[in-house]
Amino acid sequence: MLLFPSALFAVATIPLIAVLGTEVSDGATGLLSALLLTVNETSIQYAQNARSYALLMMLVTLSSIFFVKSIKRGTLADCTGYVLSGASGSYAHLFGILILPAQWASSFLFLTSRRTTKRVQISVVAIGILSVPALEWAISGDQGQVNWIAGTSLRSLLQLFYVLAGASRDIVPASAARYLPGSRDSLSLPLLLLYLAAIALALIRSRSQNRAGVIYLLLCLVIPICLAVIVSFFKPLFVTRYLLITLPFFITAAAMGITYIPWRAAIIAIATTITVFSLTEDYSYYRAASFQDWRGAIRFVAQRAKPGDVLMVYPGYNIVPVQHYVARLDRSIDFPRRILMEAELPEVKRPDRLAQEISKNRSNEMSVEPGARIWFVSAFYNKSDERLLEALQMDYRVADQPNIAGLRLLLLVSRRDQL
Repeated sequence: MLLFPSALFAVATIPLIAVLGTEVSDGATGLLSALLLTVNETSIQYAQNARSYALLMMLVTLSSIFFVKSIKRGTLADCTGYVLSGASGSYAHLFGILILPAQWASSFLFLTSRRTTKRVQISVVAIGILSVPALEWAISGDQGQVNWIAGTSLRSLLQLFYVLAGASRDIVPASAARYLPGSRDSLSLPLLLLYLAAIALALIRSRSQNRAGVIYLLLCLVIPICLAVIVSFFKPLFVTRYLLITLPFFITAAAMGITYIPWRAAIIAIATTITVFSLTEDYSYYRAASFQDWRGAIRFVAQRAKPGDVLMVYPGYNIVPVQHYVARLDRSIDFPRRILMEAELPEVKRPDRLAQEISKNRSNEMSVEPGARIWFVSAFYNKSDERLLEALQMDYRVADQPNIAGLRLLLLVSRRDQL
C-alpha cells in the first residue's frame, strides 16, 4: 500500500504525456511519447518507490498541458488548471519550481495575442507566489539533511542523461556503484545515443508551426538542469532523481524528433529499436539484486549469530531498515539484541587514534565485552565508516565478508580469537 500511490501516479502520467505530445505537436508524437514512457526503466523504477517522484512527474506533465493550452486558447479554466497543478508540483518536491522559469521564458515563443500572453504570465507569477511557503519552509528547515550530496561533476551530469533515457540503474554515488551488480550493460550507451539523436532531429527538422513547441520542450529540459548546477556551486543539490521533472520533456522531444523522419519504415524501425532496448533495460532492472538488500543482510546475521554477538549499524539512521527486518524474523531466532547505533558506540580504552572516532559516543546499553564478535553493517555512502573500521581493526580482524547487494556486512572478531 505504501507503493501503490507511486504506481498510480506513474500510470496516470502515461495518458497525460500522450496529451502533452499531441498539444505541442500531433497525435503521432503523443502516442509515441506514451509508448516510450511506458517502457522507460526509470519511470518503472520510481513507480515502485515510496517517494514523491512519480507524483512530481505527473504534476509537472499536467501543468505543462495546461500551460500549452493556456498559450493556445488563454481560457480562464486552462489558466486556473495551470496555476493549481504548477503550485502543487512545488509542494510535491521543491525542484518542481525549477520548471517555472522555463515556462515563463516559453511564453514569449508562441504566436498568440498579447492578452493571452499577459494572462499566462500572470499565472506564472501566481504559481511563484503560491510556492513561496514551500521555498521558505525548505530553506529555513535546512539543518544539514542534504549534506551528503556531493559536488556536481561531469560524471553526475552524464549520469542524469543515462537515467532520463532509462539506460542506467547507476543512480548512487560512484563509491557504491561497484556493489550494485548489473548497474550498466552494453545497450545503455546506444539507447542514450538514440534518444539524443532523436532530440537533435526534433530541433533540426521542426517545421515553423512546431518550432515553438520543440524549443519549449528543450527549455523545460535544459533550464532546470542549469539552475541545479548553478545552485550547486553554493550548496550541492544536484541529484539525478531530483531532476526527474525533466523526464517527460526528454521523452516527448525524442518522440517528436522520431516522427519528423520522412520515411515511415524508418520511424517504425527506430521506435521499435528504442522500445526493445528499453525492455532489455527493464528486464535487467527486475533481474538485478536489490538496491540495498537489508532483508538478506539481516537473514545472514540471524543464521550465523552466536550468543553475545553485537550488531553495529553505521550510520545510525540505518537502524530503521534493520529494526524493520529484525521484527519480521521468527521469534525463535536468537538475533543479536545489542544493536549499537552511531551515537551509541561503546566507550572503550583504546589509543588516541580510535578515541578520536568514538570519543563523543556513549553506550546507554552496553560496552563491547572482550572477545565479543561484531557484525558491522553500513551503506558505503561516506568515508567515515572507513575511518571507524580502520580504528576497530586495531583489535579486530575481518572473519567474514558476504556479498550483500548495496551494503557492507563484516564479521569482526578479536585478533586474539583463533576461530
